Amino acid sequence: MSGLHLRVAVEEWEPWVWVKETEDGNVTIRGPMADVLNILAKAANFTYSLKVPKDHQWGMILPNGSWTGMIGMMVQNEADLGLGPFAVNYDRHMAVDVTPPIFIDYNTILVSYKQKQPNFYSYLQAFGWEVWVAMFASLLTISGVACLADYLILDNIPSKRGFLVFFKYIWRFYGNLFYQSSSYTFHFTHRRVLQAFWWMTVIVLMQSFSGHLMATLVMDSGNQIDDLSELDKTNIQPAVEIGSSLHSMFMVVI
Repeated sequence: MSGLHLRVAVEEWEPWVWVKETEDGNVTIRGPMADVLNILAKAANFTYSLKVPKDHQWGMILPNGSWTGMIGMMVQNEADLGLGPFAVNYDRHMAVDVTPPIFIDYNTILVSYKQKQPNFYSYLQAFGWEVWVAMFASLLTISGVACLADYLILDNIPSKRGFLVFFKYIWRFYGNLFYQSSSYTFHFTHRRVLQAFWWMTVIVLMQSFSGHLMATLVMDSGNQIDDLSELDKTNIQPAVEIGSSLHSMFMVVI
């Protein structure tokens, strides 16, 4: 490569490379990739001239098999080298020779959403119906266990007062769900153990309820998109840089 003159295709991508093109066609670059190109030119003893693609694209394959952007310039022998960094996909790998990767980048999809107005029953959506049924069943169960423990341990509950005591326990444990302390003092060990167990359950349950309720009011799960194929089922129009690898990927997936 010593003594060769290479035609280098460049396109701006901050902060890797800044491109400045004058009216007379003179192109200058600066940034990390410009430094890499200068180091390579000095090490391999070659000179270069810079060219900007007319369509200002990185390069994607069209349905007719032709290429756009910098990749197209190299395929059509209008450039000897494309100054990236390029995102490598299968089509680009088959069209040109690529160097080992110099860094790994991650792409994130940003989707706009309309915040729905909460209604009177929004708080019920924080949990599924299974959780609400399990909560109600747990309330009845622990109240029944408390009555049974009183009957077996204390053996001083008349049968006529059994239902009354049961409903009193339900009311006390139900108030705990709203972080209300019990006005009744439990003097017996089995009652204190049941109360402590119920309070631990309430703390975990209500913390989860608060987090789920906030997420339910803020985000609309009906418009959630988990992968690119789901975009094809919506009326969302993706916005990507034309001629980029993402543009090619969206054309294949959607």
